[in-house]
Amino acid sequence: MKELSSLRSEIDELQQDFYDLVLKRFKITAQIWHHKKNNQLQMIDENRELQLIHQFDDRFDNEIDKQAFQSVMKSLIEASKKSAEKKI
Repeated sequence: MKELSSLRSEIDELQQDFYDLVLKRFKITAQIWHHKKNNQLQMIDENRELQLIHQFDDRFDNEIDKQAFQSVMKSLIEASKKSAEKKI
């Protein structure tokens, strides 16, 4: 098994990747909201949100991991919406 410090280094790298991806997601979400606002479209699409939350359900081999991932996605979607609201 890998040393603890090596495993933590891997987590640190993933954390940086995650940070970059979240900021990119925030930027794209703001662009989507801007487009919706300019075109008088409904801002919230609950069906799309549910699709994103459950997109990878069939890839999990246990319910605990699946629910944990769904929880992360829900939080990410909410954070993305809050970020977009402040930018438009």
